[in-house]
Amino acid sequence: MSMVDERKCEVIFGRFKHSLEGFKGKLRKLLETGPEFPQREGQGKGKFIWAIADFLEDKIDGKDVFFGRLLKTRKKETGKIFDEKKKTLVEADLKADEDQPIVSDYSNFVIDPSNEIILFEERNEISVNQFKENFEKSFRMVFDFRNIELELLERTKDVREVYDLIGNYERVSNAKFEVEPSNPETAKEFQPLDDELQESNTDKANLEFDGKDEGLKVRGTILGQAIALSENNYGIFKLLLERDDGQRDIYESKEKILKRLIYEEDKPSKLIKAFYEEIKKFIREGN
Repeated sequence: MSMVDERKCEVIFGRFKHSLEGFKGKLRKLLETGPEFPQREGQGKGKFIWAIADFLEDKIDGKDVFFGRLLKTRKKETGKIFDEKKKTLVEADLKADEDQPIVSDYSNFVIDPSNEIILFEERNEISVNQFKENFEKSFRMVFDFRNIELELLERTKDVREVYDLIGNYERVSNAKFEVEPSNPETAKEFQPLDDELQESNTDKANLEFDGKDEGLKVRGTILGQAIALSENNYGIFKLLLERDDGQRDIYESKEKILKRLIYEEDKPSKLIKAFYEEIKKFIREGN
């Protein structure tokens, strides 16, 4: 398969918290129903319609596994078009067919109903929290049941847990930081970097590091200082973590959540197997 055919999936683990009986049957009904509902609050109020689509059920290793997509669609959009007669750009309403809304973006997801675990994508136009909120909303809409929560897993709380997380991998292959000078503070773990930012009169610095084959060194380096500065609320960072077996995960400090990186053909029959393999690995790790 060529790289052109592959979809880069940044996926997040979640677990359902509820007090429902017959959860798997209700989950199947929800995905089969494919509910649609407008966005009634926030920046996209009245503009977007959310929907669940492309339900697929498969039996893998003797277990029922569900696949679906959360769609973010729109009926109408204003944008610029090229007026050929006037030879200029003009604002215009770009209308979709009423029966075929424009899909702004969609998030693939796979659910292991027996363990009540979901693995879903974060996308450019569908954030982690948007997926969580709208999936919960769809469940409440279909079943009129409000006591359900999609709990996000693999979160960290402080810099010590970040180092514990890094220790689970063979290497850090890439690190990106956006940091700013402290207020100031004199914490030893980030003082050299902070001094440089203060002395250079920096408002904000963007740093990126690509590691050699053995990966980046974090402790006792500028990377460790940048992590510590970020964890003290003076920046954010993103790490690409790798294992020798080919597993690649992304950690973003802004959300304090670990994301797994999967490359697979964007077909339900392919994605359901690839996502479920990661769920099985996640369970084997004791989660």
